[in-house]
Amino acid sequence: MSGHVKVSLKKKNNKENHAEFMKKKRRTWSEEEKKSREQYRLRMMKYRERLKQKQDKNTTTTRREAKEESEREKKQADYERKYRTSLSSQKKRRIREKDAERKRIKRKTTAKSRQAKSVDSHHINTVSSKPISEEGRRKAIYRAKKSLPKSPLRFANVRSHQECNIEKEEGITR
Repeated sequence: MSGHVKVSLKKKNNKENHAEFMKKKRRTWSEEEKKSREQYRLRMMKYRERLKQKQDKNTTTTRREAKEESEREKKQADYERKYRTSLSSQKKRRIREKDAERKRIKRKTTAKSRQAKSVDSHHINTVSSKPISEEGRRKAIYRAKKSLPKSPLRFANVRSHQECNIEKEEGITR
């Protein structure tokens, strides 16, 4: 029976083992280590309190806050405009080039994410490497139909656009 007790003691979870290990280690800490541990604990308490206060605050913006934000943005734009008037033409050109490059990169990333999100059934059939089961095809069609507009005019517009895209893709693959 004592063998059984030993086995159960050995099967303690990692949390308990770690707790015992730290208990032993804390006894050997110097005064400096104890102070730094206490400072760390206090910093964490303050940090958690700040987080709680942030979460407790109402996250919706009021009209006053929105107005202040827009005023701040206007001031920033005015400052940039004044700053750029005092620059040389070469410096202005470089800034415009950097802005254009940044916008170009942003457009590429947003276009890629939009392409990844938009999936039509024709694209699913041609791209997927493994064949789709009948149930999978049925679900995909259901989801596609569900996302189509209910208005007859909008529905017709979307369908005609889809058909044009399919014709273009088929023209490319032929």
